[in-house]
Amino acid sequence: DAKARVLLAMRGGEARMSAAQAFGLYAPAMGVLTSNALYFSALPAVLAARNSGDLGPFNPLPSTIMIHSVFGWLCYGLAVSNPWIVASNLPGAGAVLATFAVMLPLMGNSHPALSACQLTFVGGAMATLCLWTG
Repeated sequence: DAKARVLLAMRGGEARMSAAQAFGLYAPAMGVLTSNALYFSALPAVLAARNSGDLGPFNPLPSTIMIHSVFGWLCYGLAVSNPWIVASNLPGAGAVLATFAVMLPLMGNSHPALSACQLTFVGGAMATLCLWTG
């Protein structure tokens, strides 16, 4: 079977994976799942808040911080050409941007965390841009 021959060729002709090979595949794959679960975790709560028209007890600051985290890791993954890091963060970039885009109008002008989120977003963006100047 052609598929089995390809898999055997990838494993150096061995029918079984060594522990190092298994960890080299399964550990990064679990990292991809875990990372994306983290980035998508706030989205259901924010979408529910959009339906109700109020953020309620949802703290918007961690979601704002995640924007910079995901873009920092995504830029690093692209810079070092690491597909595992890119896969761990590219879907998450969409999730955190969607969370922020839905969350920001719900904050209005009177939300107590609005200025902290704005400062974090702008300050983090400027810090990220400064990293590329060196």
